[in-house]
Amino acid sequence: MKKVFKIIFIVLAVVIVGGLISKNYILDRHPQLLIGLFQGYQNQNSFEPRNGAVPGQQVKGNGILYLNDIKYGGEYPNSYLDISYPNENVVEKRPTFIYIHGGGFFGGDKALGDPLAQSNDSTFLYDSIVLEGYNLVNINYALVPQYRFPVPEMQLHQALTFLVEHAEEYHLDMHNVTIMGQSGGAILAGQYGAMIANPEYAKLYNTTPVLNAEDINALVIDDAPYDWEHFNRTSKRLLGNFISGNIFSTEEQITMYNPTSFVNENYPRSFILGNNYDGNGYAHDMEKLSNKLKENNVEVEFYYEKYADGTEPGHGFLSDLKKDELAQKAYEKMMSFVNKK
Repeated sequence: MKKVFKIIFIVLAVVIVGGLISKNYILDRHPQLLIGLFQGYQNQNSFEPRNGAVPGQQVKGNGILYLNDIKYGGEYPNSYLDISYPNENVVEKRPTFIYIHGGGFFGGDKALGDPLAQSNDSTFLYDSIVLEGYNLVNINYALVPQYRFPVPEMQLHQALTFLVEHAEEYHLDMHNVTIMGQSGGAILAGQYGAMIANPEYAKLYNTTPVLNAEDINALVIDDAPYDWEHFNRTSKRLLGNFISGNIFSTEEQITMYNPTSFVNENYPRSFILGNNYDGNGYAHDMEKLSNKLKENNVEVEFYYEKYADGTEPGHGFLSDLKKDELAQKAYEKMMSFVNKK
């Protein structure tokens, strides 16, 4: 009888382990199967404004003039941006603040923010920045599975080129620019900073940045996962799906993806936020980038703080600016850094 139970146990163990191996084998090679569940298997890419938006302008209740869905390119889908001014006096000279949304490169939107963030109230964050005296530009970009790395970075370059070429039309100061990205957008912002600083990195993308170091007031890099070797399996599936379509990204792709090793003394001054030391390590990656900037004598401030009870804020917690005290503290420090002359 014992022998029978032993055989049954071994068979069950083989079935269970085999099932796990099979599941991991499939998801490691085709992570889009899982990510598609979050996307709802809907096409997130369009050569027309997303969500049926009609390009136009409006004055919000807080006085902000909002221009939506300005087309900045035609090569890739989702090539639209929004511009917000503190009021209807668009000719007043103000610094430009460019925001790049997150969403794991499978979701998110310039108007709605990152669906993976702590809160979905990104509009309050955007409006707060505008009312500090900035002209704010929000950018959309193409998403997986139809488009992968480095397409969104190419679109950021196209959007910035459009803004430089149309600076007079939209009354934008493109010689006093702050670029902020959150999560996926933070990845793009940090990569663009390395392109500006290091021609060898820009060469990997076969491009020349339209902005130079003197044009950049600051970068704000909020929760960018960069360190591939530090990722757990889930993160490798999420980011690997973007980089190569699986978790087996090549050394060349990973080198191109992570700008940290290309940081030098020309990198723009940066305010860096990180979370989840106790989780998968956004803060780990952000501190690593911060330390690299310090080694190269680049002005940098790294913000990481826990709540009074010892818990950590959620990913993209600035989206909860209206209610979260820690988000409010981080925002004040961020804007103090950005506003510093």
